[in-house]
Amino acid sequence: MSRKAVALSKIREALLETYAANDRMKQLLFDHIDARAWRAEPPGLNRRGGRTIAAVFAHMHNNRLVWLKHSAPHLIVP
Repeated sequence: MSRKAVALSKIREALLETYAANDRMKQLLFDHIDARAWRAEPPGLNRRGGRTIAAVFAHMHNNRLVWLKHSAPHLIVP
């Protein structure tokens, strides 16, 4: 195996491990957060400021999709 192939393999492995760790942390949060908290207004802020937890997660998800579309256009992103 060439050095380039080994390097790409290590990068791929690190990315997969990072994705798996990130996904596990999100799943732990999903499992333990009270259902009412998802859409609760942030405390201490008026209606114009802050986002609900659901809005934060949706925003992060959409940003990741945009990043994937730009960085890996060959992948099919739902």
